[in-house]
Amino acid sequence: MKLLTNRMAVVLLFVVSAVEPVMAQGEQFKAVSEWLDRMAHSGREQSYQGTFVYIAGMDMETLSITHLVKDGEVRERVVALSGPVKETRPAAARGVSDTPSGEAALLSDSVFPQISPQALRRARRAYFFRLDGDDRVAGLSAQKISIIPRDRFRFGYELWLERETGLILRWELLDTNRRPLAKLMFTELRVGDALDLERLEQELRDEKLVSRSLEAAVSARDSLTSEQGIRFRGLPPSFSLTGRAHANALDQTGAEHLVFSDGLVSVSVYLEPVTESQGRRQGLSRMGTTSAWSRQQGDVQVTTVGEVPPATLKRIGQSMLNEAAQRQRR
Repeated sequence: MKLLTNRMAVVLLFVVSAVEPVMAQGEQFKAVSEWLDRMAHSGREQSYQGTFVYIAGMDMETLSITHLVKDGEVRERVVALSGPVKETRPAAARGVSDTPSGEAALLSDSVFPQISPQALRRARRAYFFRLDGDDRVAGLSAQKISIIPRDRFRFGYELWLERETGLILRWELLDTNRRPLAKLMFTELRVGDALDLERLEQELRDEKLVSRSLEAAVSARDSLTSEQGIRFRGLPPSFSLTGRAHANALDQTGAEHLVFSDGLVSVSVYLEPVTESQGRRQGLSRMGTTSAWSRQQGDVQVTTVGEVPPATLKRIGQSMLNEAAQRQRR
């Protein structure tokens, strides 16, 4: 009887030990979700102005940002502070695709991360979410958040959010070995009472200098139709089709543009028929933190583009080629 009791105690201890981390992860996810929700609302509701630095590899940019929210409209201007005077977007915000639902991604058409609650729920299958304590950025108190991939098909992220407003003060994109691929950090930020809203509005009065608005962000995705629920074989875990632009929405060549997402990051896929005038594009290329993979199979050329590891692009691209081959056999 004593032996049985001891065995039962051991089993109970094992069960409690196994359940406790799961509960902790659930609590962490809930807490991170609340912070990311604050971050999303702050970008739509809070005006601010500041200076930040973007670093990727050997490249560094120093930029100023003016972000004005008035009457439900968001206007934003980003200006490079080195070299010729020009309005720009940092490399982090160039060439990254959106899904029609707006659910991708941490690095999107805005300068700073954006994520919807729907995307966050999907991303939970692919990432661990963790609060990592207090820190300071640009003289402001910040909550650090770590987003850790569950496998090697995606990169990780670290975010620092200002405690009072939820505004993002810093982010880092981490490779599969947790080494920084890119960093963005405010060196100075003015918000709330520290802002002269009339002066901000005057700076943004010339519409030619307005780089982004909520309406423009929505209309830019109109050509992509929602395709959720369609399944493809051989995709990396947690990636699924979220949007597709049909041939007549692009050009007359019969090309297709598809978008796959795991909730946080999106991958664009371009399928096009091969013509005699086209050069043969094969293999992997990289520009900044964005990679592209291309391959020709028969009369189909596939190109995958995204801020993900090369293995992810190759696997998604190969899945598309397999699907194209099956179509031709039908």
